[in-house]
Amino acid sequence: MSESFAKDNHLTFFRSILLAYKNFSLSYDLQRVSSFGERKILFLSFTAALILFLGNLPQQIAILPIFISGNITLYVGLLSFIALFFMPLFLYLLSAVLFVLLKVFKGHGSFYEIRLAFFWSINVAGPILIINGLLKGFFFDSESIIFVNLVLEASIGWIFSNMIAEANQFRSKYPLFFCVALLIILPQLTALI
Repeated sequence: MSESFAKDNHLTFFRSILLAYKNFSLSYDLQRVSSFGERKILFLSFTAALILFLGNLPQQIAILPIFISGNITLYVGLLSFIALFFMPLFLYLLSAVLFVLLKVFKGHGSFYEIRLAFFWSINVAGPILIINGLLKGFFFDSESIIFVNLVLEASIGWIFSNMIAEANQFRSKYPLFFCVALLIILPQLTALI
């Protein structure tokens, strides 16, 4: 009985990620209503850390021989240790900084709602993050990958700004999206120069 419940729960989790692409704000609202408290937030932070690890791994493996000549298994093990134990803590810290920053701009979301929106947006953007990582890993020496990277990161920024704007009850998500897009574009432009 518990195995079938766990299987349905995982299917529901992945199905809710796929269904979130219909309406990101509504997806956040559904997560907020059906949330199980801090246990769900912790689960989302670990899955977000796993997604960020998997999205970063292809590029790290591709550029590893350029920088060091070492054991790739040891390097991947070290990256997975960091992703498992330190990345969730770093994501909690980022959500706290985001909470304080949004309070300055008169955001109405609680710390719980900001964490839920932040972690859920990373989980929803997971397929895009992993595809972006794979493309950056396979085409790491191509200069044209920067433009594909910009488009994919802008779509991640759109997901993020929709959910954070909904959590803070902002009237419009566009100012937040323009700020996120500026943060995305500036490092890419400096890389081109």
